[in-house]
Amino acid sequence: MQAINMNYDARGILYMSDDVLLKVESLREFNMSEIWLSNYKYGEDERRDLFIASYIDQINGPKQCHTNNLTLPCNFTNRHIQPFIALKRQLLNVHTEILNKITLEIHDDKFFTNFLQSLEERSGGKKRFFKTIVDIYYLPKSYWEQFNRLAEVFLKHRVFMELAVPNILHGIEILNDHPVTLLEARNISRSQMIPILFRKKAWYAWHPFKLGTMAHGDKDTIQAYCSLFHGQWYRNPQFIK
Repeated sequence: MQAINMNYDARGILYMSDDVLLKVESLREFNMSEIWLSNYKYGEDERRDLFIASYIDQINGPKQCHTNNLTLPCNFTNRHIQPFIALKRQLLNVHTEILNKITLEIHDDKFFTNFLQSLEERSGGKKRFFKTIVDIYYLPKSYWEQFNRLAEVFLKHRVFMELAVPNILHGIEILNDHPVTLLEARNISRSQMIPILFRKKAWYAWHPFKLGTMAHGDKDTIQAYCSLFHGQWYRNPQFIK
């Protein structure tokens, strides 16, 4: 939000966590006028990291939705439901505030109405929210004002990024059915990291480990980090022993 408020003369803003490695050449073919969002993890656990939960049943909810078929009822839970449970009150407060803003909208400004309608269409129903990884995402300048208006609401109710950002981006994207999916390589096995980032053209970023563990003296992470940035290893990727 601070970067947006600076109103830089730029085509867009690329957000990156401080422990993500970016392979710039992989981004050249992406449309700079579209929103990009990461929702895949590759590495040890290869899967799509995108979840949707419904709060339509406020007593027994939230319940997870079937992301491969949004017409099915949201009726199951697993370990990925925990963030939705922890942020239940905050997300429902966001939903209530957006509804209140809709009642105040004038004829030529239906921003919150359009946002909620888009979010419901892409999530498959009312009172549904997305969750995904947001280590890196891209926001074109044409979306800055919209993002800011919604981010203020989510920030006010203290909704953390993995829930706030994907819901905002899915709700404001107008060029596609969903934000452009960027493939992120992730492998948290620090002792034997496979350098897939440098071998796979489609994979644009790598989140190999949390740099914060280095500050606490984790020798395994320190060894992996130093090996990763060793010039000879970069030119000839191989397993880290």
